[in-house]
Amino acid sequence: MPTTLPSSGINVPPPIETLGNIQTIGGISPKRWVKKSDRWRLLICLIWRLDHSRRRGILDRIQSTQPDVIWTEHFEAFLDNPIKSKDELTSENSKTVSFDFVRLYHCFFQCQNVAEDTVIKFKRKKLNKRLRRTREVWFNPFCNFIEMVLPEFPQDSQIYRNDDFDALADEELDDDLGDDLDDDEDVESMANRKARKNRPEIIRDKAAVDLREREHQRLEEQEARRNKLRMDLKLHGVASDDTSHIIINESKEEDQSLIYINEAIGPRIKEHQIDGVRFLWNQIVRDPETRQGCLLAHTMGLGKTMQVITFLVALADSTKSKDPSVVAQIPEDLRKGWTLVLCPPSLVDNWIDEFLIWAPKGLLGKLRKLTATLKGDDRLDTVKAWASEGGVLVIGYNMFKILLEIPGASELLVEKPSIVITDEAHALKNPETKTHIACSRFSTNARIALTGTPLHNSVLEYYAMINWVAPNFLGPLPEFKTIYSLPVEQGFDFDSGPIEKRRALTKLAALKKLVAPKVHRRTTAALKDSLPPKYEFVIYVPPGEVQKKLYVLYQEGITNQLGDAKASVLSAMNNLSLICRHPRCFHEKITRVREGDKKRERGIPTKQPEDSAFPRQIIPQALQVLHVPDINDISLSRKTELLTVILDEARKVGDKVLVFSQSLDSLNYLEAMCKMQLRTISRLDGSTAVESRQEEIKRFNEGSKEVYLISTTAGGVGLNIHGANRVVIFDIKWNPTVEQQGIGRAYRLGQKKPVFVYWLTTAGTFEQIIHNQHVFKQQLAARVVDKKNPISWSKRKGSVLQPLNDNMKPADLSPSRGKDVILDKLIDYRKNGRAILSIVETVLFEREDVDTTLTAEEQKRADELVEMNNLRSTDPERYEQFKLQIDRGDLNQQVSLMTAASMGNQRPVHQSFDGASDLPDEGNGPIHTVADLYGWTLNGTNGSAVGASTTIVRPPTPPPTHVTGPVPMPMPGANTFFGEHPPPVPVAEAQRPTPPQPLVTIPAAPPTPAAPPTPVAPPTPTVAPPPTAAPTSTATPKEPLQQSPRSAPHSSIFKGGGLFNVSEIPAKAEFEKKIEDTVRKLQQRNVPRMGGDPAQIASALTDRVNTIRKEVKFGFLPDAQRWKFLVGLLSHDKFGIAIVAGYLSADFVALAEEHELESRFQTINGLEERDIPAQADRRFNSPDPNV
Repeated sequence: MPTTLPSSGINVPPPIETLGNIQTIGGISPKRWVKKSDRWRLLICLIWRLDHSRRRGILDRIQSTQPDVIWTEHFEAFLDNPIKSKDELTSENSKTVSFDFVRLYHCFFQCQNVAEDTVIKFKRKKLNKRLRRTREVWFNPFCNFIEMVLPEFPQDSQIYRNDDFDALADEELDDDLGDDLDDDEDVESMANRKARKNRPEIIRDKAAVDLREREHQRLEEQEARRNKLRMDLKLHGVASDDTSHIIINESKEEDQSLIYINEAIGPRIKEHQIDGVRFLWNQIVRDPETRQGCLLAHTMGLGKTMQVITFLVALADSTKSKDPSVVAQIPEDLRKGWTLVLCPPSLVDNWIDEFLIWAPKGLLGKLRKLTATLKGDDRLDTVKAWASEGGVLVIGYNMFKILLEIPGASELLVEKPSIVITDEAHALKNPETKTHIACSRFSTNARIALTGTPLHNSVLEYYAMINWVAPNFLGPLPEFKTIYSLPVEQGFDFDSGPIEKRRALTKLAALKKLVAPKVHRRTTAALKDSLPPKYEFVIYVPPGEVQKKLYVLYQEGITNQLGDAKASVLSAMNNLSLICRHPRCFHEKITRVREGDKKRERGIPTKQPEDSAFPRQIIPQALQVLHVPDINDISLSRKTELLTVILDEARKVGDKVLVFSQSLDSLNYLEAMCKMQLRTISRLDGSTAVESRQEEIKRFNEGSKEVYLISTTAGGVGLNIHGANRVVIFDIKWNPTVEQQGIGRAYRLGQKKPVFVYWLTTAGTFEQIIHNQHVFKQQLAARVVDKKNPISWSKRKGSVLQPLNDNMKPADLSPSRGKDVILDKLIDYRKNGRAILSIVETVLFEREDVDTTLTAEEQKRADELVEMNNLRSTDPERYEQFKLQIDRGDLNQQVSLMTAASMGNQRPVHQSFDGASDLPDEGNGPIHTVADLYGWTLNGTNGSAVGASTTIVRPPTPPPTHVTGPVPMPMPGANTFFGEHPPPVPVAEAQRPTPPQPLVTIPAAPPTPAAPPTPVAPPTPTVAPPPTAAPTSTATPKEPLQQSPRSAPHSSIFKGGGLFNVSEIPAKAEFEKKIEDTVRKLQQRNVPRMGGDPAQIASALTDRVNTIRKEVKFGFLPDAQRWKFLVGLLSHDKFGIAIVAGYLSADFVALAEEHELESRFQTINGLEERDIPAQADRRFNSPDPNV
């Protein structure tokens, strides 16, 4: 149809402020904007819907090229050689950008949504006429408008797309219960596979991406300052962790004073606790504008409470210091001293006790607690007094939720705290709970979460806690779930396929580095020298005859009424669990059901909730089965029989026992059993008064009572019951950390005896399935939180209501003998599987899986994922190179070839003990120039002075010596900044590698056989033809558009060779430019040995490093990664000086493992700038391995 030219003013774009949200516009159908005749929003919508690589092709050119050049390079080029098939529209095809320009422009001036197929079918002559006719009026507004809205489109750092290697499952993981009800394995159809390849991109939250990048940069800077301080102290013979003066602010600025841990605490604090306190300081003592909280995830018993109090004491000491430099380090909002501690109700008194032990009297202000014993106005008065005077207020989670409903208290609790501490922070794991919602209301961002078990059931719980302390650090939940949670959890089942496992390992490696800045994790390994050993045994017992009959009967009864209701399944599990414990427990359940039904029939109110899922039709038969001579007989359950043996034998050896159960019916029966057996016991469950629990625990620890019966839910957290060293887990449910918390009551600081744990599990029942779930979740936690790689033992899918398997064969128990005197008695109790079918030590579940450890190339791949995440914002051109290779399907091939190439062609790294150059001895004279230092031959000069017109020439590099060696280490991640790399291992003098070859080979004079050896003058160097110059960019510079109300950001996108050229490495050119700038600066400062043309010196050094890398044949991706890594180090001037001065050899720069380079940089960073060239001179004239 004929094109209508606009009337005056219609081609003027609306102000950007009136357009609304770009993403919202893109999410609306283009038809709507066509219908409204809104060509501006139509254009935004169509650009938004392009694949990111295609969208970026448009935006890059709009930003960097004048409209007239765009018309020539794309519109005229397309008209001369148009796309003929939709199959040609790929990101690799340069014609795609031209096609997109033409289609978008056509849709824009026509205000029509024209499909790609339609544009391809346009007749060239008609399209040409239409485009040229509208150019004068519409084309400049088209370009200007795109440039105006360009900053609003997603940046590279926000885009995540699944490729074939990294594809996620189409459906989300079922929750734990759903998995257990589904035994079938899903079979993917080819249609699903195809759909997955075309799944839309995930747009990462830009604020979260920027936040993580800033945090990693900050930690890197902190680590550099910390290492420098330690080096300075070491030179003066002072240790930063001297117990009398333990420095807490190791990462301080140069002009700031040192701050120490309180001298009363110093002699008693342990190494891992010092690390934890320093972590808290670095995370919290920051500008409130950029501060976020942190997660102290030390396992149970490592003193998290003490670490927090030590931090608060240091904060208070510094605030009251007479040194202005100390006080100035404390932000104003942290000097106020309003501390709020939230914890489980049972731990309120424990926190008060710990404050009294560790905090100097009065330093933190008055200590207050709010418990259920305070009534009405007293609660509000306590909150008001704290808000007025400051100090510490300790409140249980339940009481906190109650107080938020009281007018006057709510505002004070939310607005007043300067620091909020949440103990047992896994209470915040579900963002939908009232506890999490209540805690999310605090105004302060100084938030500290404490947990010994950060991951209970899924990776998403980990996300919830980190998101509370550091909102948006991990991005929005859907983004995190898709990119990390699903593949990690899907990949670690026993029956996960190899592709799922490799994908999960890669994702997990990236996730560990992602969360590292906000989480400080330590396990009991930190106390291996301070704690006695712990032994755990999972004891599988057969069900008794009565238990078997009841189990089968109950399952038959629920078959027809269960349906798919999860509540019914949970009820069935609870009832089956009663059968597994002891028939008496199930008898009590039947009694309650019958009594409740009778009362409801008569209209009598009852406190007992109706169990509608209980199959009433089985009650008569069940009562017949339960009609036995003595329903309390311990022999009706192997669990109670074995528990009796444990208690008897513990009495003989003088050990106390904790018995954990999740059922009041069980506790009631066990209490009666123990009393019948004349044992002295204590009991703790939900009915135990909170204010009396601490006193009762003290009496148990110090007194003569033998057994503590504890509700796993009520008494599994925070309590210190180190008086017992034997723990019995009588039953289990879904969450493995509940039982682990219970074990942590005995296995903690203060325990003096070896700890023995007995898990009593009924074999062939749902308990065995639940145990598989436990193993899966514990191993998932080990991988995500503790960074371990245990073998996958669990089969996660399986019906918890599967039929009873009573045909299990007894295993050989002899391997378990000799490990525990009580376990030996249990084995001997009844032979041939009548009491025990099998015993498994939990240490087996913690064994490292060497078969699924990332190979070198897979580790490289994982590091590339992390690096690519950062590159999107820091180096878009390199990110585009990576992404293009992925799109081409080259990445997997590159990754698989890396190891083979490296192992076959690795050359030695020439360095001395600490990573410095190990070059040939140059005699006693000083080295005068960079060219002399590296042996570069400069045309027209003797090397001591280089004019501006000289050029560097190099003959072919001699063949390298091939030796096998390790694959280069991957990119260092967040943990690097905590100083966890092992120190360099010294190399014996005789084992030092041979010196590197100079850049230019100077052939020796041929020998003369007939004459005796005589000194030979140096021959004229061999001159090689100069290298071919690299292609230059053809991009046309562009002036800023005057019409744009908002200036577009500067683009750092690499233009040389075209957008789709992957043969060039932009970071290499950036490295050369930085070296050139460094040389220029040094020449301006008259630094010795810096004579010559800076550009030529930089080019020669870059070529030398590049040649060494090429000889080894690492491949494009590793080379690109190395150049980017070097560029990052060159952001610090001292590293550039060290390279140019020869303090680091070209071979070392090219081939050293990255952690070695980083370690070497830390040493360099501790030197004065002027000392680096002198140090280099001393190395070459008199090598000193101790420098």
